[in-house]
Amino acid sequence: MKPLNPHSELGAVIPDTLLVNSDPQWIQGLLNQWGVLVFPDQHLTPHSQLEFAQSLGEVRINPYLPAVNADSRISLLHTEPDAQRVIGTTWHSDHSYEAEPPQYTVLSAHQVPPTGGDTQFASTRVNPRIRVKPLKGLRAAHSTGNQTVYHPVIAEHPNTKEPVIYVNPGFVSHFENFTAEESKPRLDSIYKTITKPEYTVKWQPGMTVIWDNAQVLHCATADYPGHTRTMYRTVTGRWRP
Repeated sequence: MKPLNPHSELGAVIPDTLLVNSDPQWIQGLLNQWGVLVFPDQHLTPHSQLEFAQSLGEVRINPYLPAVNADSRISLLHTEPDAQRVIGTTWHSDHSYEAEPPQYTVLSAHQVPPTGGDTQFASTRVNPRIRVKPLKGLRAAHSTGNQTVYHPVIAEHPNTKEPVIYVNPGFVSHFENFTAEESKPRLDSIYKTITKPEYTVKWQPGMTVIWDNAQVLHCATADYPGHTRTMYRTVTGRWRP
């Protein structure tokens, strides 16, 4: 096991390990500690990815993404060489607009550009740079389409019980009982602290990355025009912020 960034406690590479043969409790324990795990050379099929994701909890459906096959629980993230838009380029936590968001995301690379197409991660664990007291009791609106839920800004990680900041610029519009305009200065201040990339995953074909949405944000990079990028994604588990 090797940390992705020697100056950060977030993210680790797990070499010489096949996910299909791994103990899910061991994986969850590592996720509690590192937040993001990188597994090279997995080459998961849709069936093996779904089977592994199910070992971590209930696999969820994303109605806003196309499916890899007839099983809608595996989402396809595909970018054509001439695409005008790349999804996921804003910092976010997957499905935070749900009352019980999925805790884990499993993303596997099937076709990647020769350069670029990386994924950046940042920790949302409470740290000394964040003034927690003014945020306690606040709830934020997480929205997509016609779906809106309110989650506490300071949440408790479901496994470690440590405090985490649960807002993100991808889905949060405002604080409860405040307008978007009134909320913006404080949200911007929070984002300035929690959206600093702590490391970047540089994808390789066959690589699988798993992360804990309860303690990290992530965003994609749109820096590979003229190239194709194909990923398979599953989201699994439930937690209530």
